[in-house]
Amino acid sequence: MYGLKAAGLLNLAVVACPCHLLILLAVFGGTTTGAILAANVLPLIAVLGAVFVSALTVGLRALETGSGPSCARLEPRRTR
Repeated sequence: MYGLKAAGLLNLAVVACPCHLLILLAVFGGTTTGAILAANVLPLIAVLGAVFVSALTVGLRALETGSGPSCARLEPRRTR
């Protein structure tokens, strides 16, 4: 279950990344959605940035939680 949650949130982070805004504008160009996006670029960058950071943080934590311990714990060595 953690794997699905992590994958979904990380995919959301990729789509919501503010550096992909130009791609979103090109995809939605000529539509009403594209006009709204183009008219509100600065607020959109702020909102997408917040969504990106939060989705990335929660997604990576869910991925880390679901994977279990990543390495075995080392026991202290005894010296003679």
